[in-house]
Formats: sequence, C-alpha cells, structure tokens
Amino acid sequence: MPVDPHLSDEQLLDRYFDASDSDERAAVHLFRCSACADRLQAITGGLEEDYARERTAADGYFTAARLEAQRVRVLDRLVQPREARVIAFPAAHAPAAAHVPLRRPSRLAASAAALLLFAGGFTGWRLVHDHQPRVEQTDARLGPGSHRAADERLLSEVEGSLVNSQIAALQPLDAITPMEGR
Repeated sequence: MPVDPHLSDEQLLDRYFDASDSDERAAVHLFRCSACADRLQAITGGLEEDYARERTAADGYFTAARLEAQRVRVLDRLVQPREARVIAFPAAHAPAAAHVPLRRPSRLAASAAALLLFAGGFTGWRLVHDHQPRVEQTDARLGPGSHRAADERLLSEVEGSLVNSQIAALQPLDAITPMEGR
C-alpha cells in the first residue's frame, strides 16, 4: 500500500485550528511542500472570508444601541427582581384544566387502598387453600356406634382446650383487677 506523501485535508485543518505545533512532521512537511502549503492557504483563506462575512452580519444585527438597551434591561432586573414566570410545557397542546396532578395525600390513599385490597385477597386465598378440613381415615372395622363415641370424645377435647386456654389467658388480667371482696 503506497503512502501518500501529502497531508490530508483533516490534517491541514487540525494544523490550522491547533497552532501549538504538536505534530512536528506536519510542520516540517508544510515548510518543504508547496502543494500542501497552497492547499492550507486555500482552506484557511475560505474560512477567514466566512468569519469576516459573518462578523459583519452580526455587527449589523447587534448594534451598540441594542447591546446597551439589553444591558440596561438586565441591570434593571437585577436591581428590582420580579416574580419568575412559570411556563407550562407543552402549553399549546394541553388545556390547563385537563391536567390536574394528584396531590400527595391522594397518592398515599390510593397506595394504601391498593395495598389493603391486595392483602385482603391474599389472606382470603390463604384461608381457602391452607385451612381445608382434614379428613382422618377411620378404620373400616369399627362399627357404627364407635363413630359416635369418637365424635363425643373429639368434641369434649375441643371444649376442654377452649375453656382451659381462655382461663389461662385471663388469669394474669384477673390477678391485676381489683375486686371488692378481696
């Protein structure tokens, strides 16, 4: 692959905008090669003409009187601060009454209602699925009269545990309750 001995336009522009002479080879080449020096002169001459033309146009637009009036307005605003204007975005597309943001308490109430609804649904699901009645297998050899005895025994155990647990739970409360006869 042959190497082009001349500098590219990009290298010439880098050379023009970065006058720090960071690429010594480019500087030496520009000094020795008149073709590259002429191309650099053509590129920079066009850029300088564009800059001069735009500066003249800007000087026509930004006159001294206009700049002075702007400076006076800025100083007036600094001396007498006014309330800032709030510009709604996008103002042209949405009517003012159509967009009413929720206030924070409304958001909290909506969040709490959603949480309670979810918790209630989950609790109901758990009650249905986790507490299905357990059917114990009975021995087929037992007669019809033995079921009644087993039922009576079960009911008396349940009643006894309820009474005993309620009494045990109320004993500390009963101990601290003042009574007239004691």
